[in-house]
Amino acid sequence: MRTQSRVTTAAVSISVILAVVGGLSAAQSAVAQTNDVVRAKSELSSALSDAAVIKAAASQHIAEASTKLAAADRVLASSHGRTLEETTRAALADRIRRAEQVLAAARIELANLTPADLGTVYKKGSPEGLQEAASDVQHAKLTAIRGIAGSVTDVVDAQSKVTAAVTSWNAHRKAAAAAKVRASAHVEHVWAAGFQTQVNACRGSVVLTKQYGVPTIGERWDCGGSQFAKQGQYVRLTGLMSGLYRVGRVAAVLDASVNTSLDVPRGYQLLYQTCRNDNSHTMTFTVLTKVAA
Repeated sequence: MRTQSRVTTAAVSISVILAVVGGLSAAQSAVAQTNDVVRAKSELSSALSDAAVIKAAASQHIAEASTKLAAADRVLASSHGRTLEETTRAALADRIRRAEQVLAAARIELANLTPADLGTVYKKGSPEGLQEAASDVQHAKLTAIRGIAGSVTDVVDAQSKVTAAVTSWNAHRKAAAAAKVRASAHVEHVWAAGFQTQVNACRGSVVLTKQYGVPTIGERWDCGGSQFAKQGQYVRLTGLMSGLYRVGRVAAVLDASVNTSLDVPRGYQLLYQTCRNDNSHTMTFTVLTKVAA
């Protein structure tokens, strides 16, 4: 009987020990589980912190890119009909379209950078779920966000070419207009410098600068003065003087019997003098402004 009792006691003791050991293992497992959750949460928090930095920078890049695309759009619109060819404008339109697609994709990437169900992930708190969420953030697709700078550079390059094309078109248009003006301008030959003797020779305009003290050319009314270009028209001088001039207003009408050279108007590039209706009492001085060589 005593032997049976000792066996029973030993069995009970082993059961207790196993129970205690089992309790310790469960506790240790719980602690390990808690530690895994803490580490996983820390890893996710770190990933989210990095994502916040990326979001801030990407948002700024997207905003700046949007501003540059809007400017390029304005250049494209304003250049319509103002280039010698359409190739550069077509290239800019294509670059803008591509950049807009990149920005659209970048906005989607930005929205997906933080998991939509983040609150649920934290609430459940499983190490696996937290680690998966951290991995999703760490390995988020950022292809379009990284492509913003390159696509905007392409747009800016294409925009500069359109701007240059518009500048070329303007120069071409001005040259064509100048050629048209030259072709239609009144030709005035300045054949000599002197005064009344040369003017009376009726061979064209005479440089009268020395006599009047201001840059002046002149001729008789009946030798060409009556046919001289009117205000708003153009005159092309040849001979002793050259250049294309725009005819302005009559700056003064003087009387040769009353006025002197001191009364001739000052401050003009050049004056054209003639006696209206061949009358020395109505000496007109018309303003000439040089517009081209």
